[in-house]
Amino acid sequence: MPKPSEARTQSLMRLQSLVSIAFEDGQLALERFGFEAQRQLMVEECAELIVALKHEDRRKADEDAVREEIADVLIMALQMVLVYGVDECTDALASKTTRLHERLGRRLEEGNA
Repeated sequence: MPKPSEARTQSLMRLQSLVSIAFEDGQLALERFGFEAQRQLMVEECAELIVALKHEDRRKADEDAVREEIADVLIMALQMVLVYGVDECTDALASKTTRLHERLGRRLEEGNA
């Protein structure tokens, strides 16, 4: 597998940093607005992403609109991780990642999952 470029590595590091910030802010949002409100917002953000993707198919939306909705869904998904359990969601992600690797004919290196 080719090594990621330095620019991609920098982008991934920035993403990790922003995920960490959003995770911390997510805890504050859950405390301030409550689980039910944030759960409903998660559903709405997922729906908005679906609409943006469908609009992109019909050239009614551009990639920037899709990116905006992806960001909203990621922020809300991190809040749901807090609610449904960090360890449990991490285990689910590891399982799904392993399954994807198997479907792609790849193996995960020890310590990466």
